[in-house]
Amino acid sequence: MRKRTTLAAVIAVAASAVLMAPAANASASHHGLDPVSSGCASGAYVVSTWNMVNQKYNQVQGKIQLMYSPACQTNWVNLYGNVSGNYYNAGIFVGTVPGGSMRAGVTNVGTDYSNMVYAPGSTCVTVGSSITDIASGVVEMNNSRTFC
Repeated sequence: MRKRTTLAAVIAVAASAVLMAPAANASASHHGLDPVSSGCASGAYVVSTWNMVNQKYNQVQGKIQLMYSPACQTNWVNLYGNVSGNYYNAGIFVGTVPGGSMRAGVTNVGTDYSNMVYAPGSTCVTVGSSITDIASGVVEMNNSRTFC
């Protein structure tokens, strides 16, 4: 009987320690991490969504979502390509001058997401994107947007 009581006490203490564990704190250490494996994707939301319009054909051929994690104070991009024969690229960086950017890329039809950039409060982030024809190497869309 004593072993059962001791085991029950150990389980109760361990369970209460897990329940009382502090939530993940936002910090610059999240910069460059994967939003899913770090747990930052939990509770994140879409800040903005826009179409990738191939300028050569004036045709929607992909989509980008800018994501934000309040818990980690980070942003990242989700990238969706929907035309075979294209390479889709998106990068996100803090501020308006590239440097230390995180990238996502899709060849043909598919999805990808970038690693995170640490952007607490009203920190501005810029998302650059492009569509390139794989066969010719011609860039058929290239633009950027800044969010604050």
